[in-house]
Amino acid sequence: YTYQMKDMLSGILKNIKKTSNFFISDPRTENAFEFISQLDVLISGNSSIHLEAFLLNLLSIYYDNTGKYLDSYEYLKNGIATKAGSVKEISQIINSLDDHKPFIRDKAKLYIDTVNTPNEGKSAILAKAIIEEKILAAEFV
Repeated sequence: YTYQMKDMLSGILKNIKKTSNFFISDPRTENAFEFISQLDVLISGNSSIHLEAFLLNLLSIYYDNTGKYLDSYEYLKNGIATKAGSVKEISQIINSLDDHKPFIRDKAKLYIDTVNTPNEGKSAILAKAIIEEKILAAEFV
């Protein structure tokens, strides 16, 4: 990966932004949830962003035109992401949403136990309380 290639890619991306309805996000400068909240469908490769999209009830398509589908996070296995190996498959999946957009968020509970509970969004507070409880218990042993 050379600077020349980086400049060329940058130019291509700028042209796409100007001439299409696509937009490009820079994960170094934009929060993932802010990015996802602007989408109708997320299309990504092997990435943890599929779970974040799922939490916002956004259909997530795992695109891999190599057919390898590494599925490191088991999002395909657990139904968090929908598999697509071609642009045609992506188009078919998106077109199926015209008929019915399913509520898919519940499956995220496999990864985040507080989903759809009164403690949703409070994982850090819960973790802190558990850690403090364990530390206090250890001090009195």
